[in-house]
Amino acid sequence: MAGIGYIVRHLYLSPFWGTVAVGAGWIFVVIIWVLVIMPTWCDYDVGGRSCTRQVYGKVRGCYQHSRLKRDAMWAAWGKRNPGMAVRLTWGNRYPEPGRLVGATVLSDKAAQQGAYNVSMWIFAAVSAVAAVLALFLSM
Repeated sequence: MAGIGYIVRHLYLSPFWGTVAVGAGWIFVVIIWVLVIMPTWCDYDVGGRSCTRQVYGKVRGCYQHSRLKRDAMWAAWGKRNPGMAVRLTWGNRYPEPGRLVGATVLSDKAAQQGAYNVSMWIFAAVSAVAAVLALFLSM
């Protein structure tokens, strides 16, 4: 990554935009690695504990919980999984039974905690990018 950054920064782009391109590329590679490549565990909540089967990536689930984990992630964003429209089985008119995703009503405290967590994540990401840019601009 450092070699690619050197080439991009010194041969093709100005120092500022080369640094921005290398930083954005590095962030993109790390996000892809964490979401779909990194060795980890399923971690789907199975009632009092989490599933401990090994998977690759934080957004993936094991063979038993992958569908339910995707549904739970869509519900965490306040949306319905678009894949549920085509999930019906041959002899059954309803999707596979499992936990009802998005059917529970969150308390006001839980909703406020979620909004706080998202705002703090955004603030941390913006401040980290600003700190890196400030370091490169001060050179």
